[in-house]
Amino acid sequence: MNRIEKHLRAHELQDKIMECVEEIIRCEDELVSLGIDDMSNHVEDDTDFFWRNFRWIQSGRTTLAGNLGRYSEVPCHAVAALLEQTMLPKPQQGLLMRGCSTLLQGNHIRFCISGEVDESIYEQIRVCPQLETRRNRKE
Repeated sequence: MNRIEKHLRAHELQDKIMECVEEIIRCEDELVSLGIDDMSNHVEDDTDFFWRNFRWIQSGRTTLAGNLGRYSEVPCHAVAALLEQTMLPKPQQGLLMRGCSTLLQGNHIRFCISGEVDESIYEQIRVCPQLETRRNRKE
């Protein structure tokens, strides 16, 4: 594959990821509107899926802490509990967690966390002080 083909393929993959992110957001919003806070699905002998509404966890309504240390029993739940424990106790103002999906396939667990930036911090992230300092040095 030459450089141009790689560049074109990269853009195709980027578009596909963007479409998937948009679909995840739509699906999570619908789950929330249905009042669902988590869903589990055992697909095959070696495939499990778990989705968790991190909005409810971030607001203190529920927790997965009881699943810590239960990896051999419920690996997807245990990983989601670890992510909850690692990420959510240190809330960053304006960064809102939406959902967490964990997928167990064989011996591999993959996860995806969705979130959004609250409008209240848009101005704060528009200009990065480090970039401004570097820019001023060059001038």
